[in-house]
Amino acid sequence: MKRARRLLTHGWIGSQATAAGYALWDKADDYLKTNLLDEMGNGGDYADLTIQQADIGEVYDPDQVSYPFLLIRGLSTNYVDSTGPHSGSTLHYDGIGYPYDIITVCVATTQATATANAKELARRVREFIRTRPALGALRSTDTERVDYVRLRDAQIQIRGYAGQGGRGYVGTSLTRLIIYSGV
Repeated sequence: MKRARRLLTHGWIGSQATAAGYALWDKADDYLKTNLLDEMGNGGDYADLTIQQADIGEVYDPDQVSYPFLLIRGLSTNYVDSTGPHSGSTLHYDGIGYPYDIITVCVATTQATATANAKELARRVREFIRTRPALGALRSTDTERVDYVRLRDAQIQIRGYAGQGGRGYVGTSLTRLIIYSGV
């Protein structure tokens, strides 16, 4: 119930899903950040191991973020399957792919806890994607729409914490997915 309420409250279904001036790629960035933080952050669906901060980008400063942390990285696109032209001289593209990496980072005092927490955060990201096969019917102003999301793989990595403060171990999960669209 919380999930449906958030989707409606944040306007991903309805008029704001087609607001002018935003490419689908940009809307997907915002959708992932906002909704992952809503579901996995404070006040979300989980009582523990809640995401404290989320960002969209390539890198982060480990000494300047609050843990657990979420990083969304979507820096390329693939154009596949053009057909047409339809309705005059325009081409129709299906299978436009937007690869994303959803990265979670947590710290723990033991290696076992860092491992368990990284695996749990990867599971939560998977469940988030599993329950939103088309990201709430996300659309752009040029009629590009999300058709489906395919999970590619997930992995975790555990390291000793190298930053200041000697916090123990860092558990990182990486979930790779591709958002497929058409226009």
